[in-house]
Amino acid sequence: MNIRTIALGILALAVLLGPPPRDVAAEEIQGRVYRDNDQDALFSPGDEPLAGIEVLLVRLDGGSPEPVALTVTDANGQYGLPAVGPGTYRVQVISLPDG
Repeated sequence: MNIRTIALGILALAVLLGPPPRDVAAEEIQGRVYRDNDQDALFSPGDEPLAGIEVLLVRLDGGSPEPVALTVTDANGQYGLPAVGPGTYRVQVISLPDG
C-alpha cells in the first residue's frame, strides 16, 4: 500500500486555504498538524504538534464537495484517514487551537 503524507503547518493562509486537492486511488491518507514555529513549512525540531485537531476529508469530484471522513489528531499531531476510491480529495483542518 502506498502512503501519502500531507503535512499541514499552522501558518496563516496555509491552514485557511488548505493544501491543494490531490488525486488519490485507494490509499490511506496520513499526516500531521503542527504549529510551524520556524515557518519553514517542514515539521522540524522546535515545531509544536497539535493534539485534538479535527481533520476532514472532502471528495471534490462531481457536484458539491462531499465530506467523506472525519478524524482527530493524536498527542503527536498525527492523523490517519481511511483508504478511499479514485477521485480528487481535499484534507481540511476544521478546528484550530486558540492563539
